[in-house]
Amino acid sequence: MAPAQTARRRALATLGQIVDSLEAALFTGREREMTVLRAWLRDTTSAPPRIVNVTGPAGMGKTALVRALHREAVGGDREGAVVDLGSIDPSPDSLLAAMAGTGQGDVLARINASRPLIVLDQFEPSGALSGYIHDELLPGLDAGVKVVISGRRPLNEAWARHGVWNALVHPMPLAGLLRGEARAYLGARGLTDARVVAQILQATGGHPLALALAADMTTQLGIADFGAMAEWRLVVSSLAGRLLQEVDDGELRDVIQACSLVRQFDESVLGAVSGRGHVSDAFDRLCHLSVVRPSGHGLALHDDVRHIVAADLRWRNPERHRQQRRQALAHYRDRLNRAVSPEQRGWLVSDCFYLLESELLHQWAFDRHERQGSWVDKAAGEGRQDALRLLVTLGSSLRCSDEELSPDTLAALLEHAGTDVRILRDADGVASAFCLVVPVSGETMPLLPPAGVELMRAYWSEDDLAALPRCSADSTAYLVSRVVGPPAAEGGPEAAALARDILGIYARGGTYFLSTSSPVDQTVARILGYERLPEAEVRPAAGGMPVDGLVLDLSLIGLGPWLEAVIEGRPPPRALRPADVERELRAVLVGWRDDAVLERSPLVGLVPCLSGDAAPDRAAALRAGLLDALATARAEAGEGDELAYRAVELAYLDGSVSNERAAERLALSRSSFYRALRRGVSGINAVLCRS
Repeated sequence: MAPAQTARRRALATLGQIVDSLEAALFTGREREMTVLRAWLRDTTSAPPRIVNVTGPAGMGKTALVRALHREAVGGDREGAVVDLGSIDPSPDSLLAAMAGTGQGDVLARINASRPLIVLDQFEPSGALSGYIHDELLPGLDAGVKVVISGRRPLNEAWARHGVWNALVHPMPLAGLLRGEARAYLGARGLTDARVVAQILQATGGHPLALALAADMTTQLGIADFGAMAEWRLVVSSLAGRLLQEVDDGELRDVIQACSLVRQFDESVLGAVSGRGHVSDAFDRLCHLSVVRPSGHGLALHDDVRHIVAADLRWRNPERHRQQRRQALAHYRDRLNRAVSPEQRGWLVSDCFYLLESELLHQWAFDRHERQGSWVDKAAGEGRQDALRLLVTLGSSLRCSDEELSPDTLAALLEHAGTDVRILRDADGVASAFCLVVPVSGETMPLLPPAGVELMRAYWSEDDLAALPRCSADSTAYLVSRVVGPPAAEGGPEAAALARDILGIYARGGTYFLSTSSPVDQTVARILGYERLPEAEVRPAAGGMPVDGLVLDLSLIGLGPWLEAVIEGRPPPRALRPADVERELRAVLVGWRDDAVLERSPLVGLVPCLSGDAAPDRAAALRAGLLDALATARAEAGEGDELAYRAVELAYLDGSVSNERAAERLALSRSSFYRALRRGVSGINAVLCRS
């Protein structure tokens, strides 16, 4: 122990002071909350007075935060008391004694005279003291008394019928610690090994109690590889149980575990993922749990609860974890097929990507610490010009060459009505990042940045370029710009809302081009299945990072097969043009009985995979899909083409006769048989390409 610390310990008179000193040394982070609380504590002019309501699931650090505030208040010569409502006798006299101690005269009068800080910790709306606190204690306190009430559930829910009281409550919901804060806490605990710290940060997700337990285990056991420590799985399981301590129904706990695999859920999502037919009652009960909050499209588990509960399920029952993820994806795909509005299709695709277990993608688009109050503006009119002002302001710090996106190019694109401009704004409406989605057409080709044009020339033939629609409204191809924002925030929580919004654009289908020098954007593009074209790389004339050219052609891959592949962590099917499809079709027909040939075929992505609890049999799915295509081609063909499809069946599918014998059966010469065979393959190919 350092000499200064030793001297301070000796100067402390009581065990309580020693405990306070240890707590103060280990309390890190929560700077945003402490800044608000300090200003509130100093404020003596606000009317009406405010009651601060600190909320969050178990282990989120509510008590640590309010005790830190209490220490600062008492250290600044303000009287104060922290009352643990869970540990006192639930009577008004015990509460008043805990607040003001024993003494002569009216207790409330003494409290009002000193105007202390009163912290009521572990508050439960259904607790025995709830009515007394609301109906008698708070109305009797002087406006100068500062009151903090902390607990799992917000006061606004408990006091919803009292509109006036709601106006006095300042909500302060807690989430997990930011990465920097969590790193600082581990440093204060003496953990400095970068590898172990990184493993703990990933395992705990910034949950304060999980961090404390992980630090305890690591320091006490001398762990050098936290990721390999089996005991941590038991801790996670215990944490999950503690977080769900208010749920004593086993079936409801199972439903909550299913909820942890998706970003948000309504009744239909809940039923599909959990595999239960009727979930209306469970959904209603979930609405009243402290670990559940409203979301944009239903309900959602508290972010930090979701992280731990999902990790527990993944460890305890990995097969169920995989099965429920597959059920969630199947449900989203089914809803996508039925969805009509672009807005609904967009958020469904975005939520699909929450199922992808990629730490980088989750940090990019679903970070639990994204800035509160930020929103994405589909900018129109003068508001679009904020994108240009942001690009100019960032200047050289952005390291974005003119070949990638210059101010002049951006200005021209902003003037084009068809350009989709998405600007991330904070709660005050200030722009902090933006992205463009430009339809590729005869109108926009002269406006595009040089790197984007080079990419399209590398991917498309001259005939393809000549066939581009003249109007942007008719285009199904898009140039997606890099995410333009402060370099220090790239890939972090600050722009997560914009990144998540961008994922929704892929619901349109079509072809997507991305020219970017941003390493984060390049990595995300690879996760999403973009193909890099080496011949499209552009090296800026003024030096700097080369601009990569990447393409994702959903017009050839298909939205469903692409989503399925990416979510399962597989490379998406190759984008096949009609000539490629026919070549692969011939290879599959030749190897019709060889499962290995069929499983490796890029054509697997063109047919729906078999559904069910087991992993899909890709060879069987491809055979079934090609037989369906054969039946469709035959039904649409004229009588003269029936021989062509019989030739395909005899030559490839039957396999019991040689081509010579097949030609004899059809009463065709060898040359006529092979011409019929080519027509049959071409007919099936046309059906596949059309689908």
